[in-house]
Amino acid sequence: MPISYHGTSRNHAAYMAQGNISVAPGRGEFGQGFYTQHSSGNAMRWAAGRSPNPAVLVVDIPAQDYVNLHRVFFSLKAARSLNRRLRNRNETASYRHGCDVIEGPLVSNPQIQQYKFESKVAENLLNGPVTTRTVI
Repeated sequence: MPISYHGTSRNHAAYMAQGNISVAPGRGEFGQGFYTQHSSGNAMRWAAGRSPNPAVLVVDIPAQDYVNLHRVFFSLKAARSLNRRLRNRNETASYRHGCDVIEGPLVSNPQIQQYKFESKVAENLLNGPVTTRTVI
């Protein structure tokens, strides 16, 4: 997996960098989970719009460990369809697809790839010793 980025507050990023990432509280275009993306600049812009002290958590999972996760890949059309359905049903904070990770484009910015981690297996990998977590 390429290095990915999660925009948040500096305090929350520091907490997560210690191995405290949770897939439970997140909500987004693909439902409940922990989201990262391949654009550090976009992650920082997202964080800056929501926190007076923004930061980015850099997540680096070794490729050999990432490929062992059960991954689902969404096209832009599938991403838009799921996002529309979740918003219409008010399920952005509860929907899970039943995999470890969903990869697909940001609906609002399709040239940016996002990764939604939703399982305990994925959470354990995110927090485990093989994954590097740093704050910028």
